[in-house]
Amino acid sequence: MNISIPELEWQNRNAEPNATQADMLIRESVLRLIQAADRGELRSFIGSSRNRWDEAAQSAGCAHAFSDEWFFQLQGECDFRFSSDEHIKIIPGDTLLVPRGVPHIEIVGNRDGKTFTSLVLCVCETTATLHLARPSPERHSMPEVFRVLRLHDALFYRGLIMAVQHTSHPDTIRQLLGTLFRQFQKDIGSIMPDDQLPFPHRLAVQARHLINSCPVDHWYTVVELAKKLQCSPNYLSSVFHRSYGIKLKEFLICNRLENAKIMLLDNRLNASEVASNCGFQDTAYFARIFRQRFGCTPSELRKMDATEK
Repeated sequence: MNISIPELEWQNRNAEPNATQADMLIRESVLRLIQAADRGELRSFIGSSRNRWDEAAQSAGCAHAFSDEWFFQLQGECDFRFSSDEHIKIIPGDTLLVPRGVPHIEIVGNRDGKTFTSLVLCVCETTATLHLARPSPERHSMPEVFRVLRLHDALFYRGLIMAVQHTSHPDTIRQLLGTLFRQFQKDIGSIMPDDQLPFPHRLAVQARHLINSCPVDHWYTVVELAKKLQCSPNYLSSVFHRSYGIKLKEFLICNRLENAKIMLLDNRLNASEVASNCGFQDTAYFARIFRQRFGCTPSELRKMDATEK
């Protein structure tokens, strides 16, 4: 199935990309995705890997951003490689959900004479953004974030992501995708100028890359990141907030707790091991701050999950 959308001229590497055109493309793409979902024409995939949460895979530079990412291929193609023998190639009309903790590398390319273009939903605990991706001007086989819009209800998007991961029924998935795209359309229609984040600052991008590519048992502080990037912590926090709509310190804490929650539900590690892996050496403190954010202790979360199963 092919998503027919107007193609932006990505090939002129010396020209500044047109943000107004990109906004029009996002709106048009969402409309086409709604129509395709209603007709049941989209293929839906979920990325998984035996290397989830694996330190070696993370430190090899193929770390997943510590948020859930949902990819919607519009033009061209993208090969997602989760390990040496685990990969999924998506083409126009495909959607791919990559849960947090799943390492991946993205290799992009043209298809049917059209340049790689995709929409990507990124959701962490407190924020949700939708961005347009194109080939990187420096490395054409790698994607680059171009246009970023802040969405309004991260909890809604988190709920949809969880729902899709817990169903395999095609009609249910089709309905969930339709609901997702209509919420995109609603959010995009009410976005104000402060919600438009056109070009993430290079330091903010580099900070996220460092966070994403570090081993799973190492958690950066703002001071450490600023030292690596040779800038002041206050300046780095400021440009990160402007670029992604969340304070850097809050982003780091949310990642640690959200990943702790997912590790607990994965049932591979006990609570003290999860706390240690997420940078909390004091298990009592970990339990307290976990409860403040999620309304239950780690042990209570596991009991509730076992009961639901």
